[in-house]
Amino acid sequence: MPDSIRRSHQDISRTVRKGDIPKGGKAASEGGGRRKACQLLKRRLEHWSNCKEDKANKFIHSLKGYAVVGVQDDNIAGWKKLWGRKLLETAFGRIKEGIRNLSTSVQVNRYEPTTKGCPLCDKDNIFPLSVRDYLCPCGFYSPNRDVKAGGSIACLALKIKEHPSMECRRLTAEERASAYRTYYPIVFPASASSSSDAVSPDKKPPADAADFSSL
Repeated sequence: MPDSIRRSHQDISRTVRKGDIPKGGKAASEGGGRRKACQLLKRRLEHWSNCKEDKANKFIHSLKGYAVVGVQDDNIAGWKKLWGRKLLETAFGRIKEGIRNLSTSVQVNRYEPTTKGCPLCDKDNIFPLSVRDYLCPCGFYSPNRDVKAGGSIACLALKIKEHPSMECRRLTAEERASAYRTYYPIVFPASASSSSDAVSPDKKPPADAADFSSL
């Protein structure tokens, strides 16, 4: 939330409501200070909402040049129960709806293990949110688990685009393995393994760890 909106909330809480008795003993005949603070807050909220809408529209517009846009049908309403106001301050819902309305969008089932699933052995690995890289016991390693999840969504979306009957349902292990085998080297070419997205310079992958180019 912008600092200007926080200050407006503080200004409203400090103003005297109409009818309240201040320390001087005289009732506030007019709530002018509070009324102005509320009007200012309304203008700032509208400006903030317009800025979020503008950024979301620009981002969605930037995706129109792609032949395939994959999006996972995440349960954003369920996220609100976990993150509350933090999620309400974003434009996730607007962006998701805009992507789904694109003619080139492909929807991936919400239950596909794109974050925890390993594209090499199809094993689910669960890490706390504080761990930002991804390492599977089979040797697959990604320095950024969010990038890895995005790559998984891209591979599954390309597979679904090839076989439209797969859309909106969870793929089988064989179908996922086929998608990763076919599309992961395209989504993450060998040069991507040298990316500097590691979470910390002192955290190196094991010497025998596999990278995207191993698929």
